[in-house]
Amino acid sequence: PKWKKSDVIVLTGSTWRQETKNPKTILLVAFYSNKDRLMSQHQDGYKEVASKLKGYAKICVVNCDEQPDLCKQQSAKIGGTTIKLYPYRAHDKPIAFRSSRPTTKGLYNFVAKNIPSFVNVLVTARDASSFAETNKNNVKIILVSTKDKVSVLYKSLSKDFRKQFNFAQITQHNTRALKALNKAGLEVKADGKLPAVFVYIPSMQTTRRYPGRLTHDELHKYLNTLARKLARFKSEL
Repeated sequence: PKWKKSDVIVLTGSTWRQETKNPKTILLVAFYSNKDRLMSQHQDGYKEVASKLKGYAKICVVNCDEQPDLCKQQSAKIGGTTIKLYPYRAHDKPIAFRSSRPTTKGLYNFVAKNIPSFVNVLVTARDASSFAETNKNNVKIILVSTKDKVSVLYKSLSKDFRKQFNFAQITQHNTRALKALNKAGLEVKADGKLPAVFVYIPSMQTTRRYPGRLTHDELHKYLNTLARKLARFKSEL
């Protein structure tokens, strides 16, 4: 298999530690041998997974013919293909991908399922009131969604910024919960283009609608900038 010009990261014994040192990083690693044609047959799909999950997880490969010591260290099958996920804050407890066919859909769902969520899903008015009242001094990020399920994008953002912000999701038709949020001072609207992200800043007692595109890179950059500004503001108090 050839991995150049793709989002797949080729790991070696000398780069393993650098790529895996952050315990918050989620990694999917395929340990393979050139003798086993499985990864050759599925390399295009693996590259597609790496592209779709860029920013959410690192999608990696290790050639065991070239890196036998690393493969033995990670208990990978020599001469075959072993795919493992190294989860958030648990790299010492990798999870094996059990299917014999590493399809694009199967691998994507495997990684997506293992991205932890720190999102409060607001279903009832009580949920909304509790979210508004808990950690009242924290900035709150609220997604008004057209779907019930929390997306990979929003789960990933809640993971990366869990210490800086409180995250919640509410569906557009959940009027009771929306009313409860607004009653608590979080002016969240279910009109206009959806989904939409709202940012409540308690020190200013204002709720802003995020103006940018709902992509990982743009939202991550926006929240990172906001977190830095808030940290600077607190240090000046």
